[in-house]
Amino acid sequence: MLEKLLNKIKLIFILLYFLVSIILYFILNYLHQVEADNLIKEYSFSSPTTSLVPIWKSYLIMDMFVLIVFLIIYLTLRYFFIQMAHKDELLAKQSRFAALGEMISMIAHQWRQPLTGMGMSVNNLLLDVELGELNEKNLQKKLERISTQISYLSNTIDNFKNFFKPTIKSQVVEIKKLIEDACSIIGSSLKNSAVIVDINIDKALKISTKKNDLTQIVLNLIKNSMDAYKEVDMKVKKIEITVVSDSKHISIIVRDYAGGIDSEILENIFDPYFSTKDAKNGTGLGLYMSKMIVEDHLGGHLDVVVKENMTIFTIVLNKNEEF
Repeated sequence: MLEKLLNKIKLIFILLYFLVSIILYFILNYLHQVEADNLIKEYSFSSPTTSLVPIWKSYLIMDMFVLIVFLIIYLTLRYFFIQMAHKDELLAKQSRFAALGEMISMIAHQWRQPLTGMGMSVNNLLLDVELGELNEKNLQKKLERISTQISYLSNTIDNFKNFFKPTIKSQVVEIKKLIEDACSIIGSSLKNSAVIVDINIDKALKISTKKNDLTQIVLNLIKNSMDAYKEVDMKVKKIEITVVSDSKHISIIVRDYAGGIDSEILENIFDPYFSTKDAKNGTGLGLYMSKMIVEDHLGGHLDVVVKENMTIFTIVLNKNEEF
């Protein structure tokens, strides 16, 4: 994307340079003619051009000056855009590492219960062996339970591994399944926070997009709502996720009822490093990266609206194909 932008800027500068060169030539030619006419009037020269500096010399000097100015401006803009791109790359990496730390914490939460269950099953088996009460039926039952818990642990690893695998090409995904998979990644955190995610989406809705990028955005928005609920005392903590589809766009709407966002900070929530949480609990990059990914990677846009006690984030994506 950066290379395309720089090529467009280069083309614009080349066209401007040629345009300025042509205009400069006509201006110099006009001034040269005016000066020649003045000399004829003043000295009655029959051929005054012999005493004037040839027009091509003046033109070359001015044209070289214009070329140097344009090159300096172009190189300055190029450097500026490259530095901005590097800054965004660094922010993206920082956000990814922050997400990785959170994911590791979530893995620990999701593994704690099955590991405890497996440990209890093994201890019970050892106790049965010591007491001589081990029988084939009981052994099979407990081994099946351990096998189920091992499968759960394996699936958890697969979910996290797939999430961190970079998505280069777009693929057709079921929106409802993508959001359900995103919720399963942070399932234990949702449970511990007593937050209910209500997914009201038609199973048939599909979109061609970069799956992991969209998953990261949905996760960021859900975690943002979870953090908002930590600041309020509510019995029912619910996040509603719906989808609105028309002929050109698909809008994924994430709504919570945690009291909304203060109007004074609403316009800053997509700024990098802006966070209402302390340094321990927030990097201030989640919403900034979500907006950047939607706009730069997915070709859509991310909006937020506050209504009374509701905060409503809307991911608007272009519907490229019909399914």
